Amino acid sequence: MKVLLHAIEQFEWTHHGFRELLGERNVDSFIPKELRNTRYIADKTNYSNENYIEDLDKYDLIVFRSWFSFVDSNFKNVLDHSTSAPKIVLDYEDSYLIHNVCRSKQIALYFKRELVRQKVNFWDAMRWLPAQFAKTTYLSPMFFHKNPFDMINLTPKVYTKKSKLRPYPVTTIPDERYTHAQDKNRDIDLSLIMTLSHGERKKVFSGAQKMAAVHKGKRFILKKSGLTKDEYLKVLTKSKVSISVRGMGYDSFRYWEVPCYGAALLSKRTPMAIPNDFVEGKSALFFDKYEELDAKFNRYVVESDEWKEIARAGQENFFKYHTPKKRIKNTILREIEELSRK
Repeated sequence: MKVLLHAIEQFEWTHHGFRELLGERNVDSFIPKELRNTRYIADKTNYSNENYIEDLDKYDLIVFRSWFSFVDSNFKNVLDHSTSAPKIVLDYEDSYLIHNVCRSKQIALYFKRELVRQKVNFWDAMRWLPAQFAKTTYLSPMFFHKNPFDMINLTPKVYTKKSKLRPYPVTTIPDERYTHAQDKNRDIDLSLIMTLSHGERKKVFSGAQKMAAVHKGKRFILKKSGLTKDEYLKVLTKSKVSISVRGMGYDSFRYWEVPCYGAALLSKRTPMAIPNDFVEGKSALFFDKYEELDAKFNRYVVESDEWKEIARAGQENFFKYHTPKKRIKNTILREIEELSRK
């Protein structure tokens, strides 16, 4: 199988997953000239010219990245190019908005990061509009739409298998230097490391500070920022439990990093559609109200070592379903295979 990844950086986890699964020789990358050397994508491309359209017939799958692919002045030609290879869109944006290209007959499936299972408050969805509009107009004065607002479907969509939409939350590329930490070396009872980019993060950070004041015999690491990636991962490898809370969107890299590095995930519930998600009380701990944080901490850390089983099952679930390679195989390629049978 040979795949073209359009506007997807080589350091990005989807690119990594395809390369790991199919081999580097079977994964080509094209970065539109409009994006090269911008603050969004600093990457090289397999193609040295803009005539890549003539090569499209050699691919078995063409993968676009929403918002980024669409600034390519040749995008419409690529979209309309007659080829037997299915064309799909990956939407990584941490908003509920769906690009109108989803309606195109040329697009087989649209994989969405922030895909929810329930209706979203209209005004909560609309707060993303200015940022998305600004991004597209900033990125490309050559955008092929005459009216940039054509690109946005203002109605947030709810996940259903009957539509083209499929859930595609982010994940993380495991750093093998830190994935084998032993329980006996975990001397941090609870960690919370995140920028306070959302009101919910501020609330949970304040709640964790109060918990630390009560449980003076326990070790808490609470940081708003300031750690390098290695320092952050070392904290996770020494943590018994680590908290994840939504940021600008519901999906967060921390949600996947915590179980990847062997800590028990303690997370606020989200309405997101997540295939093979973690399970409350088995592979993760979830809360709806901030008052539940202390009760969870007491039961699983203070009064017992039950956090160990949660952490073990969470890490097992991550490596079974959520590494970049497993995501590509079990999400994208499986969906494409199901589509081909219809």
